[in-house]
Amino acid sequence: DLGSVSQFNSASDLSICFYVRFSALPSGGAYVLSGGSNISNNLDIFTVGNKINVRYSGSGTVVETASSFSLNTWYHIAYVKSGTGSTIYIDGTSDATGTGASTTSATSGNNFKLGDSPHTSPYRFSGYLDEVFGFNYALSSTQVSNIVNNYEYFSPTFAIRLENDVTDEASNYDGTNNGATFSTSVKPY
Repeated sequence: DLGSVSQFNSASDLSICFYVRFSALPSGGAYVLSGGSNISNNLDIFTVGNKINVRYSGSGTVVETASSFSLNTWYHIAYVKSGTGSTIYIDGTSDATGTGASTTSATSGNNFKLGDSPHTSPYRFSGYLDEVFGFNYALSSTQVSNIVNNYEYFSPTFAIRLENDVTDEASNYDGTNNGATFSTSVKPY
């Protein structure tokens, strides 16, 4: 639980990137990252079967990955929103694009959460997350590639490394652990 990430409210551009390793991919779906006051005022990164989709401010799915995910494999995911356009990158390569992302307050009301939803349950994520970073601007494809290949992060809004805690290394969005366990032996790199 990262609290309200105010810099994402009414943002026309934003980016979120993270490493993910799925232990399960339930057919009903699971929230990887989510924030907002209700289903019509939200930003959700959500699995549907073995794909990831992004829903933004009640507009339905804005973009869904073309590629499928396997269990027990690490992936780097970057979601980039620029205006009303969206791109999902997998391991530094553009995988899917879409349109329709709005600038409605995506995280106002309820807190931004990792692995859960502040407005719907019981679609909890099962697996590992690492290096969760948010940016209040649209990352370029070169920047996404540099994050994956060189671990270069460019002025993040929040930086949650998930090294035994949910401390934000970039600003004031320290999280609250509501039941997550940490592993230093299962890492993506």
